[in-house]
Amino acid sequence: MGERVSEHTARLQQQEREILSLSAEIQSLKNPQNLNLSPRLDELREENAKLKYRLNILKRSLQEDAPPCSKSMTNIHQRLQQLFGRAIRKSFPELDNPPLAVTPNQQAKFGDYQCNSAMAIAQVSGFPFLFLCISTCCILEAER
Repeated sequence: MGERVSEHTARLQQQEREILSLSAEIQSLKNPQNLNLSPRLDELREENAKLKYRLNILKRSLQEDAPPCSKSMTNIHQRLQQLFGRAIRKSFPELDNPPLAVTPNQQAKFGDYQCNSAMAIAQVSGFPFLFLCISTCCILEAER
């Protein structure tokens, strides 16, 4: 029984020392002037601030680049008509309603779609055919 008393006494003294140590640590944490912040902590905080800044830049960039979300599939033919229509209107703003003909290509070796508007625009506007093709292609390339 004497052993058990001495064992419990030792445990009690150890716990009292831990309580005193924890009380002292709590008191030092309550007083911010006594905090000895490590330089490594300052470095990590600075790095964290830089990373947050870079993350915000990336998020904004992704939001700007992301196409508007739609739950339906994009109709390629309609999208091509929009692109060619916009390019032709930018190339020839003097034409009120320029002809627009985007059709599926009959020969696969030339691609999937073709724009056959240049000849009709040449007849309506009086511009040379080659000029129309080059001008429209330049606008399309600039928008890409």
